[in-house]
Amino acid sequence: MFMKIGIVTLAILGSASAIPAQTTAPDPWKKVPALPTTYFRDLDFSKKLGELRTEIVEEQRKQFEINNDIEAQYGKMDMMEISRRMQAYMAKDPQKAMKMMQAQAAAASAIKSDIVSGDEAKTERNAELEKLKDEYKADMEAVARPFRAKREEIRKTGTVRVVEHGSGPSWAFQTKEAETAYNEQVDKENAEISARSVAWFGPSGKFTAWLASYRETVLVPNAKAVEANDEIKAAQMAIMETPTAAYRSTAQMTAVSEYLEVMRKVYELRIGKEENVHRTV
Repeated sequence: MFMKIGIVTLAILGSASAIPAQTTAPDPWKKVPALPTTYFRDLDFSKKLGELRTEIVEEQRKQFEINNDIEAQYGKMDMMEISRRMQAYMAKDPQKAMKMMQAQAAAASAIKSDIVSGDEAKTERNAELEKLKDEYKADMEAVARPFRAKREEIRKTGTVRVVEHGSGPSWAFQTKEAETAYNEQVDKENAEISARSVAWFGPSGKFTAWLASYRETVLVPNAKAVEANDEIKAAQMAIMETPTAAYRSTAQMTAVSEYLEVMRKVYELRIGKEENVHRTV
């Protein structure tokens, strides 16, 4: 989850091109795996998403430590020294300093706008997801209902109860014909569920589109705001001549971490594949 960030107040904001404050790092979005091409619940895929998220959280933790150490160096400076360095920077090029102050004000406004935009979109997307979940559940139940009804009839007329000594049904088919008929309905249900699920989890599916919308309307604005805030901090430290070479924003790591968690929750909505039953007395 994103937390609201505080806006750093500066006397001057250096432009990103003028201050090489943050190092380039591998794009964490490249760690996001391709969407599944099957439409039944897949515990291995859920596990993979969890492992990737753990990996990104650990990378983020390490970068937090680096950033905190750099910020601590800046924090050790007394106010008189900070004032002296600020004045020296401003005296060096007053016109440039004024432009930077104006840029700072514009950036602060943009940051607030992105935060509000992301928060509002998150509320909307969450409401949309709840609606989609209900619609998906109803659709899958409607698809499965006739096949399950036929299987129940076969089970009532073509099976007998057996003593249970382990996992599996407490009944068995009386004939191979009943077993075959039952499993034909299982296969038909699985095929129909898979076909109907394309509209939900396929390349243009409803859940696929929702995930893309969540990323663009919630995660992107929030990450943009955090990165801008981090850039302001890095710029101030650079003006104060605090070493900033290893400093970089963790905003995209946070965004990817949340995306992987949301992606896991969405794909765990897929129903489990029905298994054939081979048990004849």
